[in-house]
Amino acid sequence: MSKKKFMSFRVLFLTLSLLSVGGIFAAETKFKLKKSVVKFDVPSDWQAIEDFAGLPLVVLGPDENIADDSRPIITLVDSGVTAEIDPKVLEKEQGDYEIGRREWLKEYDGKALKFFPYTQMKFSSKRTPASMVKDVHQIGFEYELGGKEFAEYSYYLTCDQKFFFIKTVILKNKVEKYNQTMTDILNSFDCK
Repeated sequence: MSKKKFMSFRVLFLTLSLLSVGGIFAAETKFKLKKSVVKFDVPSDWQAIEDFAGLPLVVLGPDENIADDSRPIITLVDSGVTAEIDPKVLEKEQGDYEIGRREWLKEYDGKALKFFPYTQMKFSSKRTPASMVKDVHQIGFEYELGGKEFAEYSYYLTCDQKFFFIKTVILKNKVEKYNQTMTDILNSFDCK
């Protein structure tokens, strides 16, 4: 990876790690984004940042060691589009997803390690009526970048007939420690 590209990638992660938003949220937190209102249960040692780096919402894991860019990240994009997701289309586009990820990695001298196929799942939120969050569609991959291994998952879902895109990124060596917390945060998703 060119030194300039690696530094810009590293600066983004360090900036996300250093940024503070006037306190750490606990329990259910409501976010008034440009196109919708969403809720997540954000643990008190995690941090939520609205409207950062072109993303409506970023949720960062605990600040253990900023020097190793180790914070798990959850991002959310509220498209503002009313849409239904066609699982057959997503299944057909798995190959395009893989090609796109490989091209991105090539640009930054990264390497794909493993791809996870498209699957349908459900968030198991106890507060969201079943009619609000439709099936969640997930796809992901693991990769090496800058000498570190990451796991990244993309979630496509509709809530109250609005289309949302959620992405999680975590260092592979942190998955065991934070996977349940990240799952709990995702399961707490709600929209208005």
